[in-house]
Amino acid sequence: MKNNNLRFVYILLMGLLFSCKTTSHNKQLDSNTSVIKTADEIIFEYHDASVPPDDHRSYFIQIKEDSLFYSVDSYGEIIKENSIGIDHQKWNSIKNAFISCGIKNVEERKNSEGCTGGSGNSISAYVKKEQLFKGYQYRCSNYFDGDLDGDLNCFLMTIKQDIDPVFFSTD
Repeated sequence: MKNNNLRFVYILLMGLLFSCKTTSHNKQLDSNTSVIKTADEIIFEYHDASVPPDDHRSYFIQIKEDSLFYSVDSYGEIIKENSIGIDHQKWNSIKNAFISCGIKNVEERKNSEGCTGGSGNSISAYVKKEQLFKGYQYRCSNYFDGDLDGDLNCFLMTIKQDIDPVFFSTD
């Protein structure tokens, strides 16, 4: 009888141990990891506040496995376009930053206070032109709207890392 009880406890503990190893405790992180691992294109956009055209600068960064494209516009008028080749290591560091910077979708937030001005960012990921991820965040003062969350500055700094800052100028 004692051996049967010990066997039962042993089997129960082993089952618990293996279930803990395979059970995800962060479904959002697992989802983002699988999404970004298959992506072959990531787009980061900055949407400038409503300011006079001479001061308005929005930009678009398209990253693919072997290239990075950067475009600056003022209300749709292209001011600058530039592209460079990137290596596999740079591509992987950007994909890894998507996860480590916590880029994710959240339940859409709406600013009930209202706000004038503000800027926004959007991030999208694709595989073979099929959209895998899309999120948008609007910031005005201390208010955040949209369904995008995470450390966007961390993600942007990883994109810009080891690239001449002149490449990313908005002039």
